[in-house]
Amino acid sequence: MRKITIFEKELRDLAGKRIYPLMSDHAVVRFRQRLGISKIELAEKYGDPPRITLTVPLLFSNIEYYSNEENIGVENDIEVFKIHSGTGTFVIGKVKEDWKIITFYHKNRKVNY
Repeated sequence: MRKITIFEKELRDLAGKRIYPLMSDHAVVRFRQRLGISKIELAEKYGDPPRITLTVPLLFSNIEYYSNEENIGVENDIEVFKIHSGTGTFVIGKVKEDWKIITFYHKNRKVNY
């Protein structure tokens, strides 16, 4: 059995908890494009700068079992994990000390690393 990384330990500790990640500029553009909402609607619903409340799935509590490239990986040199919701897939990483949505994939789009 391999040793888990610091990122995986932190992710395991977040399992089942709510986080309020900030949306990166790229994620804002993708979110607005895919959902067809204006900047004003985005600010009204998610604040300025926009943050979305997401719950980290409990499946991440057993990181040794669930550590695979489908839901944990690296994107733009940032360790990331994915939260799948009814709207789509949020790719989230830690930037400095804050969780940040790196990008967003609409549910009708296929997600690959």
